[in-house]
Amino acid sequence: MSLGQRLGQYLRHPTTGITPDGAPLDAGSAHILHANLSELSAQNARLIGQHVGPGVVGYDTTTFAQWTNVYDVFEQSNSDAFARMPWVQPTQCVAFGPFNALAMTLDGRGFTHRELKVLVDVTKGNVATTTLTIMAAVTSVYDTPLRTERVASDFQSFPHTSPGDFTSVLDLQLRPVRPSASWRSRDGGDSTAAVAPLWLWVGWFSNDINNADFVHSVSAFEVRS
Repeated sequence: MSLGQRLGQYLRHPTTGITPDGAPLDAGSAHILHANLSELSAQNARLIGQHVGPGVVGYDTTTFAQWTNVYDVFEQSNSDAFARMPWVQPTQCVAFGPFNALAMTLDGRGFTHRELKVLVDVTKGNVATTTLTIMAAVTSVYDTPLRTERVASDFQSFPHTSPGDFTSVLDLQLRPVRPSASWRSRDGGDSTAAVAPLWLWVGWFSNDINNADFVHSVSAFEVRS
């Protein structure tokens, strides 16, 4: 089962006047409050996935070495950061999913779209004129950001003028996506819920050919603001 496939539920409960002053909660209310706290905790920063490495990042932009032996994809382009790489090389990207893009609002109005936060630990070397770029994109089908529509995207660049260890933080605001699948609900029975499955792609490239730039790890979370 993919991460995020189990769907939780926030149960509406009165926020004031539950009990007289000093009276204990009844067992039913205590169960509801405990379940809601667990659900909110999970939704506040739910892990989508983690990836370690790959370590050294580097290629020569004059030859687009990352496109070597890559076929049936769009031509590389310098005008679009997300088209600088084919998104199929395991040393230059990682994909997480599918996960559900929908979450129940706390005011009972229905579903809303989640926000995603991607953290990438990197080291930027001081080789002159080089830049390390970290990218993240969300797609509504399992295909690369080159060949399908991007539901959300963000990128961050680190120049050689500020070398060192950094955490690249990418915030992805999902635009509305229609439900396109049904997943089994948490009760473990036959009930299902309509979901909008999405895939998260995280990639990186550098024009440093001296092996001074590194990607150490990738962590991705669903967050509720």
